[in-house]
Formats: sequence, C-alpha cells, structure tokens
Amino acid sequence: MTKTLPTIEDITRATIQSPTRRINDDGLIQFEYSDDGFIQIYEGDCIPYGNSTIGLADGAKLSKDDWRAIRTRFDLHHNDGTVTRHYCIGGSSAGVCKGDNLYKTEQELFDEIRNGAENVFSESQQYAMEFGNSLEELTAIGFSAKTGLPVYKNSMIFFNLRTGFMVANVDYFTRCDDKLYVLEIKTTNYNGLKKWESGMVPPSYYDQVVLHYPRTLEDLNVAGTFFCCCYNNNLDDLIIRKYDRDIEGEDVLETAEREFVEHLHNNTVPPLRPVEGESAINRFWLTHPVAEENTFTLPETLSDTIQQYLDLYGEKSIYEKSARRISTELDSLKVTIMEAMGDNSVGEITIGDKTIVVDMSNRTPRKSISAKNYELLVAKYPDANEFITQGVTRKFSISEKKVKD
Repeated sequence: MTKTLPTIEDITRATIQSPTRRINDDGLIQFEYSDDGFIQIYEGDCIPYGNSTIGLADGAKLSKDDWRAIRTRFDLHHNDGTVTRHYCIGGSSAGVCKGDNLYKTEQELFDEIRNGAENVFSESQQYAMEFGNSLEELTAIGFSAKTGLPVYKNSMIFFNLRTGFMVANVDYFTRCDDKLYVLEIKTTNYNGLKKWESGMVPPSYYDQVVLHYPRTLEDLNVAGTFFCCCYNNNLDDLIIRKYDRDIEGEDVLETAEREFVEHLHNNTVPPLRPVEGESAINRFWLTHPVAEENTFTLPETLSDTIQQYLDLYGEKSIYEKSARRISTELDSLKVTIMEAMGDNSVGEITIGDKTIVVDMSNRTPRKSISAKNYELLVAKYPDANEFITQGVTRKFSISEKKVKD
C-alpha cells in the first residue's frame, strides 16, 4: 500500500511570488481586502492553465478566513489595469443553485457570498466534518491500493475566467488510461449508504464533482471523475464510482449558477426556486425553527392530501412487511443449501434445462484494521501498513450457469 501521496507538478505548482503578496512568518499568504470585504487578487500572481482556467492561490498557504473569502468573492486586478468584481460559486454550493442541496438554502448561500456571512455549525456537525477530513488521506491511499491507480494530492484553488464565477478546490486527482480524472474522497455511515446504492451518488455530490469541477477545470482536459467513499474500516468496503464527462449536465448546472450569480449582482434578496421531495423537506426544516408545543386546526383543504399520504404510507408498510418476510424465508432456504454444501466451495444442480451454480468460495483476501490500530491510522502514523491484518470473507450466491458459445 502506498504510504504517502505525491503531488502532481503540472497542477499543484507553488504560488508565484510577487510584490503584491508576501508570506508571513507563519508561512501563510497575506492578502489585501477592500473596505467592503472583497479579497484582492492580481492576475500576475495567478497560474494560467490555458485560456479559461487559472490557479488563484495555494490553498495550503491560506488562513481559514482567506480560504473562505477567496472561494466566495474577490476583485481580480487584470494585467491591463482593469479590475473586475466576482461573486463565486464553489463546488459544495453548486447543488444549492439547482435545488439539490439538502443542507443549505439559497438564503444561506446568498448571505455567505454577498454579505460574507459565516456558516455556523453545531458541535456535532463540526465533529462529523473533522472526522471526515481526518479520513481523507487514508481513504485516498486505500483507493490507490484497491484500483492500482496513482493518486495526486492538490492544494491549488482554481477559477474559471470564461464564466467569471466558477471556483474549485479539488483535493485529489488520479490518472486512468493516461487521462486525468478528478478524485473525490467522501465518508458516510451505514445510515447514508442508501444514497450510494445501485451505482449512484447523492445528487449534490454529482453536481459538485461530476459537473462543477470538470467545467471549472475545462483547460485541464479532465476526462471525468472518480468517487471513493469510506463507510467502514475495511479496504474491500470502499465505494468507488467512475463517471465520464457529462457535458449536457454541465451546461444545465452552469446556467443555474449563472442565474444565481446574476441575482447576486442585481438584487439584495436571494432567489427562491421551487424544489421537490427530500430537498423541499430539508429546506423546510432549515428555514423553520422549532415552535413551542401547541395544537391548531388544519384547513379542510388539506383533507385529500392527508388521506392520500395515509393511503400511500399504508401501502408502503405492506411492501416493507412483505420484503422482511421474504428476507427471512430466503435466509432459511440459504441455511438448508449451505448445510448440504458442507465444506465444498462450488456446487451445481440441473433444474429443467438450466444448470444452477451455488458458489461459496473464498473471496479475494481482505484487509481489516482493529479499532485500536484504526485510531492510530486516523492519527496518521507514518507506517500504516504494519497495522494491517489479513483475512478472508465467504460469499453465497445462486445464479444460472452461463454456457459459453
């Protein structure tokens, strides 16, 4: 397993030194700010990657406040002496512009970008974010070990000059078939696994990583995106998804972001767009504080809606009960077949004109980490490999045997 992540030189080049920026004693870049809080960026300090994509700054050399400011709004001083003002949409905010983000409203994003408001997180939310951040590098190393693909750590903050508002802070890249891909590291728990089922990813992640990042980095010829999501402490449990460029989807997202930014420039209140389903429910909880306990009479016009909800909920309960019964019966049948298999790994049976294969063979050896050593790995001990222990898991499957032509 790779122990350290290299940097990719043609992407993460250090920020150019110039008279307009200096490095403080703490190693961080010092920026100028306008009276109304816009960070000042000079084009001569930026790194060009073509006609549209430029690198604004090395994110590893920014303070927390500067990092947040450079991703939301800044004045760009061009080489010809002109100055343009930019409100920016970062990858994590892209889904808000489409109504796909479950955790942030247009009001919150508007206040953050236009007014410089800072996000306020609960202690639990802060812990979850810090925990996820602590697992990122280890998960990236696991991605490389499982796929055999190289992983390159990046700290450059990119900006798209053509759009004038798309900014991206991409943490990792990889190469596959000699093509450059964005690598996005995510973490989740068992409660969040449903959103990764059937080869999917959460909609806001798709907006952020599959659509927003490649469009922002259009001059880098990014071929697509890899996701690597960690939800357990086993290498074989990493969720890996690969997406090629979705140009049509990128166009839709860019249009939604452009409309939001135009609203930022021309209005003092945020736009309100209709959303449905889970996004609408979460928006309601975000925008409605918990009221004191009281009871009031709902309008009669809701009668049909409430009755329809009750009917559908009852129908859902029937299906879920049937699914639980079927799962129990399957487990009972499975035990009977396993007992008949004994110590054998593969069995065959002919039913009609089909040959059915029962496979209980060992899977590829998997790596697991004890709870104690897992904490040590999270703390980034230098030699993670010495804490890895080998083991095997068993599988059980029943399928029709494919006949070769």
